[in-house]
Order: sequence, then C-alpha cells, then structure tokens
Amino acid sequence: DILLNETHPGLMLEFVAARDIDAGEEIFINYGKAWEEAWNKYVKDWESHPYAKNYIPPSTLNEHPTVLTSKEQEDHPYPEDVFISCYVDFEAAERYSRSIYKWIETEGLFDRQTNSHPCEIISRDALGFYTAKFEFFRKIVYGLPRKAVEFSHYPYASDQFLPYAFRHEMEIPDEMFPEKWMDL
Repeated sequence: DILLNETHPGLMLEFVAARDIDAGEEIFINYGKAWEEAWNKYVKDWESHPYAKNYIPPSTLNEHPTVLTSKEQEDHPYPEDVFISCYVDFEAAERYSRSIYKWIETEGLFDRQTNSHPCEIISRDALGFYTAKFEFFRKIVYGLPRKAVEFSHYPYASDQFLPYAFRHEMEIPDEMFPEKWMDL
C-alpha cells in the first residue's frame, strides 16, 4: 500500500527472517567476497577529497533554529550544493488571487512531492517567522514558521555523488533464487 503513493519507489529487495530476531539483535548482510575485498582496498587507499572537508549535509542545516535571509547570505552564504524549500500549499492558496498572503497550515502540507517549493527567504521577523518569495508562482508568503523551511540538495549534489565515493556491486548468491528463475 505504501508504494502505491510513491512516485519513485526505486529498487526494493525484501528479506524474510528464517527465525525470530531478538530486540536489539544486530542483522548482518553479506555482500560477497569481491565487495568486501573492494571495500577493504578502498578503506586502505582512501584519501579525503578536498570538497569533502567543507561538505555540510542539509540535515545539519535543517537542525539550525534560524535560516538566514538572502541579504544575510551575502556575507554568510550557504553551501553551493543546497537550496532552500518552503512548504506551501499553493492549491489551497489559489483561492487568494493576491500575490502576497499569509502562510496557512493545511492537511497534508508537509508532503515533499506536492508542497515543497524552492523559495528565497527575504525576511525574518522578531518572532522568528519568515517571508519567502516564490519565483515560479510569482507569490510572496509571510508568516512561515521554521518547520516550513527546509534545506535540500540540488540533484546529484549529495555526498554519495562526491568524486571517488565507494561503488561496487553487491553479489547475491545464485542459490538464493529458485532454479526456474535462473534461465530467464
């Protein structure tokens, strides 16, 4: 049922336990001998990439209680690989024909697929509420709480895309598959 609502489910592999698993028990998955050898070589030869030294994940930025305005970012810019999104339900907002309106929290608002939009933080009031500009919608929304402002990576900019990140195929032993599948 969960996958029915996903627009990009990705690759899935289901594991079934052959015995009960105790609470707190660690589960190990063997990726194969070639993977382990490649990993050990990678760890032995690893050197930090210059970009990695300054890398800040969006999750760390999202923990900050305050988001800088675009004016403040002139002196203290955020990393180039992240952008700011704001949660606004523009479908609900369409009943307002104005170009400037107050933020409202609607049911299902924090759905990233439909309501997270790139925004520019243009001001922050004394109570910590933000005013954001949305170029695509040609709207300005004020009164956004911090929980409605989020940092995200630009596509292909997360640490998994850093040059020299570890990559190796996982091996699945043939014996795990039914014999009838092996000639497909």
